[in-house]
Amino acid sequence: MNSPAITPLGFQHAGVVVSDLGRSVEFYRDMFGAEVQVRLDGLGGPELSAIYDLPDVEYSLAILSLSTGAVELIEFKTPADGNIPQRRTCDLGSAHIAIQVTDVHAAFDALSARGMVMVAQPLHIDDGPATGMRLAYGLDPDGNRIELMQLPG
Repeated sequence: MNSPAITPLGFQHAGVVVSDLGRSVEFYRDMFGAEVQVRLDGLGGPELSAIYDLPDVEYSLAILSLSTGAVELIEFKTPADGNIPQRRTCDLGSAHIAIQVTDVHAAFDALSARGMVMVAQPLHIDDGPATGMRLAYGLDPDGNRIELMQLPG
C-alpha cells in the first residue's frame, strides 16, 4: 500500500452552498440544534476571488456545530448568475450531510412534523456489511440532502 500524500489532523467541516443564509441557519438550528460558531458577512476581494475562481466574489458564511462535526453554510452574493440545478443523488458533484441519530424513526417523525421534506420512509438494512443500519433522507430548504443514520446496536 502506498503511503498517503499527507496525514490529516482530522475532519474539520463540510461546506454547503445555500440561497438564503439566515433561513438555512434557522433550519439547521431548529431541526438539529446546530449552533453558530462563526458568522462572517461581506467577504470578498481579489484573493478570495482567486481562491474561488469567481470574478468579484462576495459571500457570507456561517459555521455551525453539529454535535461531533460542523457544517459551513455559504451564501454567494456575487456573482449573481448562480443557478440552482436539480441534482439527482447519483450526479457528479452531488453530496450530502450525514447525521447520526439514536432512533431514525423518531427523528424522521420529529423532523417531518417540523416541516422538513423527507425523501422516503426509513430504510432498514437486513443483510450485508451494514446489517442493522437504519437510514432516512431529507432535504434542507435548498434541496441539499441530509442523511439520518442509526448505527446497529
